[in-house]
Amino acid sequence: MNNTLTLLLSVKNKESIDSINYKIADYLLRNLGQLNHMTTSFLANECHVSKSAISRFCRNIGLEDFIDLQVMARTPLQDPQEKFYIPFNEDINNYYIDNVQKELPSLKNIDIDELIADLYRYENIYLMGHMQSSLPAYNLQFDFAHIGKHTSCIEDVVRQKEILTHADKNDLIIVFSSSGSFFKHSFIRDLKLTQARIYLISSMQIIKPTFVYQNISLQVNNMYTSVIDMMLLTQLIVLKYNQKYITVS
Repeated sequence: MNNTLTLLLSVKNKESIDSINYKIADYLLRNLGQLNHMTTSFLANECHVSKSAISRFCRNIGLEDFIDLQVMARTPLQDPQEKFYIPFNEDINNYYIDNVQKELPSLKNIDIDELIADLYRYENIYLMGHMQSSLPAYNLQFDFAHIGKHTSCIEDVVRQKEILTHADKNDLIIVFSSSGSFFKHSFIRDLKLTQARIYLISSMQIIKPTFVYQNISLQVNNMYTSVIDMMLLTQLIVLKYNQKYITVS
């Protein structure tokens, strides 16, 4: 259901509040636990739309039909206790800040020199992420814009699929994925990726997909600090890029 959550939140965040797609996504988000027990007719009636509108909604988010959405929803959400658990006897402020500080030294050993060189060499650069992992992508885009390096930041999953499908050797794609599972999502699992150079920046050490040129792993021990670590890495990327290619020019 993590994949389902990503898709539905993406729709809700980009659609206008009075659009049909927004209404369908909003209803499903509020009733995720019942999704597998719904029929197309029931959902259409609850959202005050036609059955064909439900079918179009599913195609718009890259699925074949409503059954595909239900199949995807059968994967359970990450256990909140696993993601947010802090021992009851710990002071949350100290525990959280201490864990952030423990992760910082690992950034000193991250090798990003080849990524920096590719960022300079490529003109067509796409930055991608899902939900909270899109924050580092947007941060990198914003900071690069300040020094005249232009990139495209893509959060919409359908648009991501289009780019990944049609990208070629002239394209550089940098994917931020806290869990490293970006390419495991069912809506992109069957892609026959092209010759684009792809970097995956993740918080965990994972088995690198064959089509990924390089996996830059932060090897974070606590998932609730992973986005912070990726945000810090994006600033390190910009600082090193600026030092090597802008300051000296």
